[in-house]
Amino acid sequence: MMSAALVSTLVGQAASNLGIIPFEAPAYFVFMQYLLPLAIPLLLFRADLQRVIRSTGTLLLAFLLGSVSTIVGTLVAFLMVPMRSLGPDNWKIASAFMVSYIGGSVNYIAISEALGVSPSVVAAGVAADNAVCTIYYLVLFGLASKIAPEASKSTNDVEMNLDSNMGGKIPVLQTATALAISFLISIVVILATLFPKQFGNLAPAGDMLALVLMQVFFAVVGASGSLLSVINTAPSIFLFALVQVSVHLDFDPWTRKAISF
Repeated sequence: MMSAALVSTLVGQAASNLGIIPFEAPAYFVFMQYLLPLAIPLLLFRADLQRVIRSTGTLLLAFLLGSVSTIVGTLVAFLMVPMRSLGPDNWKIASAFMVSYIGGSVNYIAISEALGVSPSVVAAGVAADNAVCTIYYLVLFGLASKIAPEASKSTNDVEMNLDSNMGGKIPVLQTATALAISFLISIVVILATLFPKQFGNLAPAGDMLALVLMQVFFAVVGASGSLLSVINTAPSIFLFALVQVSVHLDFDPWTRKAISF
């Protein structure tokens, strides 16, 4: 089953390659520069740091170990599959994949945009990631089936979350924009921590708006990319990502413990 990101990318790509929409347009630039950065603050309405610290427990340790194994996997994969055919985009897409496997699609979007990855490579990365993640999740489900389930525990934090779900020279303009976005993100996290109930009520709407912005991003990426270029570059990115997640699984001690059951 294809992810929403891949579907959006393919739709945008088909539309541009068929001549329905242009490969380049001022609207694309406006969206990338001014609308896309709003997606990250919109996703942080649930970022109550007190609740996160209180409820994560050993999960935080597992996340940190998984992050380290992802970094190691990226370094090993880049040595084995350097993707030289991508030119200067090779290390950029590798970085985007690394942060994506640590923090999700938002990170993939942010790093690809920040490093200036070409649209065709970004689109190829989405296609390769969709295929690799299918294999990865099948392996994870197989590993999880070997572990006995833990007794579930209900907490006030979970109940509150369920309730909310229901309801060279550095360019001056880019630098100012980056600082403004960082400041905005910090403000959102602080307010979400100080007023968790109020921001929790806003979270479903924020998530929906952020999801729309992310899908528009993938559609714009697809529209800006050449279909032939994606077909040519996707295989090398797929091999890189496959090695990356394979090393991650082998390196992660939690994974080795699961395999030993």
